[in-house]
Amino acid sequence: MPMFSIRRKSRFQFHSKVVEATMPRLFWIATGWLGFLGVAILSLLPAESRPHTGVGGQLEHLVAYALVAGSLGIGHKSYRDRLIVGLTLTCGAALLELLQLFIPGRNSEFAGFLAGFFGISLGLGLAVFFARSH
Repeated sequence: MPMFSIRRKSRFQFHSKVVEATMPRLFWIATGWLGFLGVAILSLLPAESRPHTGVGGQLEHLVAYALVAGSLGIGHKSYRDRLIVGLTLTCGAALLELLQLFIPGRNSEFAGFLAGFFGISLGLGLAVFFARSH
């Protein structure tokens, strides 16, 4: 009797493991980019057409970008990918703030950009923290 045996996995078992590992990752990435699309649409609506939450604009920026960045940070596993996500979202936040100069009733504020940047940092930081704890 051999001391060890090599069991060959069936093709179905291997495929199910790959799907199991990538589906949640793809879900979080898709959710993050759909969230960013939602942020972009809401950022570019005229002031009277945009829904208001009743909290300050900077808090809205912070929470929205933290959720988007956190979702993308969970989906992307490497530090390099998370850095690229952070830089991309930061550039996107800056561009959206600048584009608001051309939207009736909207104004571009550096404080809004900073709130978005801190939200991105918070979301990615929490994603890294939770990834390390698991």
